[in-house]
Amino acid sequence: AFLQGLIDEKRSMEEKGNTMIDHLLSLQKSQPEYYTDQIIKGLIQGLLSAGTKTSAITLEARPIIAKILSMSEDEF
Repeated sequence: AFLQGLIDEKRSMEEKGNTMIDHLLSLQKSQPEYYTDQIIKGLIQGLLSAGTKTSAITLEARPIIAKILSMSEDEF
């Protein structure tokens, strides 16, 4: 529902921007059989998920990386 709202909002705007959704909606006009709203929502969800996972892993690994960087060669 949230992602469909974003798509609908962008679609109804008179002035088009330079966002990913704008570009996907442009592609939808030329290839509607492929770039359905379902496909566009899937692409957005994939990017959001990837960004969230990357941030979570970075935060999780931070103490370990800090420990490794502070070690001298003798400690390896």
